[in-house]
Amino acid sequence: RIQILFEDFTEWTISMTMSEQCCNLANRRLTDYIPPTKFRSRTLILDNNELTNIRNVKYCTPLQTLSACGNEISDMSPVGHLTHLKLLHLIDNVIDKISGVNECNNLEELNLSRNCLRSFTGLYHCTSLRILDLSYNSIVDIVDITNLAHLQELYLNGNEIETLENVPLCLPESICVISLSDNKISDVGQLAYLTRLRTLMTLTLLGNTFCDANGHYQVFAVVCCPSLQLIDENPVSDLHREQASILQDTMLMSGDSSFSGIRDDRQVPAIVLYRLYSVSCSPICLLFL
Repeated sequence: RIQILFEDFTEWTISMTMSEQCCNLANRRLTDYIPPTKFRSRTLILDNNELTNIRNVKYCTPLQTLSACGNEISDMSPVGHLTHLKLLHLIDNVIDKISGVNECNNLEELNLSRNCLRSFTGLYHCTSLRILDLSYNSIVDIVDITNLAHLQELYLNGNEIETLENVPLCLPESICVISLSDNKISDVGQLAYLTRLRTLMTLTLLGNTFCDANGHYQVFAVVCCPSLQLIDENPVSDLHREQASILQDTMLMSGDSSFSGIRDDRQVPAIVLYRLYSVSCSPICLLFL
């Protein structure tokens, strides 16, 4: 049953014979991948090679896991033939367009971090997706993925996002984790657009210009998203919640539409209240605003 396809692949071929579950060809300096005639593996690892395409993976129909990170792949459309695929990692390539995955109805995890994406259209039929990592691309806008009703984790850190105004209409309410760190968001009031994410438990924001050294923006985030448990990898403390309660009450006492604006998913107009809070040494100061 042992078929030696290439001189250097004896070890890989033997491992396939023993257990036809995983085919690991990482770090082999491959410039192309030619699968065996009867491909049976459920996992294929092609990380850190010299691949410019994955055209032949279309013959690997049993695959449930495909990883081809650290190559020079620009076209991901061949994955559309892999209808059993559950996990796809194409980190650190040169992909500038999401394609093919609309046919992967069983896909649960997609990682396209460190590519050349400016948008993330092309996911409409990926309704089984639970984890989507698009970090460190060149994404400018948040697009409509509300049909991804099972999505729980969304990583958009390291992009060029300036506004969150599309969040209420574009992101599913199922999201529990969202990373927005290292973007270009300058106004802390943009956090008000996150209020529809009622199950949000983890939020990362560091690296945006509104993030102050004292962490006052974290309190405002708790006002907008009371379900939060972690902000910037730090647990939301009782003090955070106490300060958030005071800030919320202050907004309500202000007599304008500030807090109702949050509840209606509009940007907070009275951001001055937040800034007054930011410069105060103690939350007690808010009682006198």
